[in-house]
Amino acid sequence: MTWLDVFERIIHEISQLGPTIGLIVSSWFGLLAGRSGNLNKQQFNELKDELGAIQHSVNDIREVGEDNNKKISEVNDKLIVHDEAHLVTMYLRLERDMTVAINRGYTTVHESDIVHRMHENYKKLGGNGRIDSLFTKYNYLEVRN
Repeated sequence: MTWLDVFERIIHEISQLGPTIGLIVSSWFGLLAGRSGNLNKQQFNELKDELGAIQHSVNDIREVGEDNNKKISEVNDKLIVHDEAHLVTMYLRLERDMTVAINRGYTTVHESDIVHRMHENYKKLGGNGRIDSLFTKYNYLEVRN
């Protein structure tokens, strides 16, 4: 047997096994593709679960935010009531103190300091001009120690 005979025999054997090798190779690649598809499904399911967890967290955060907004609104409502009550109290105090001083004919340094600070804060809180004419009269008073 010559080398040529051996080579022809190998070629013949390979040609005989060709369809079988083709079937094995295509089956192998099919198996790999199927596994790859399963991995993709598994990865998809993992992502889906993670997205579900994220959505749950977002819903929790949304609920906390809505609850906080409700509480902030309640606090703002109370502040409005507080500011209004404080304005009324300041108005009454300013009116009383300035009227007493005007009727007396003078004011003191300490009393003047308090009245001026209270009037300034009264205006900052949104007090209207009802007290301003009395404040103008008060400012013309003599200041004594």
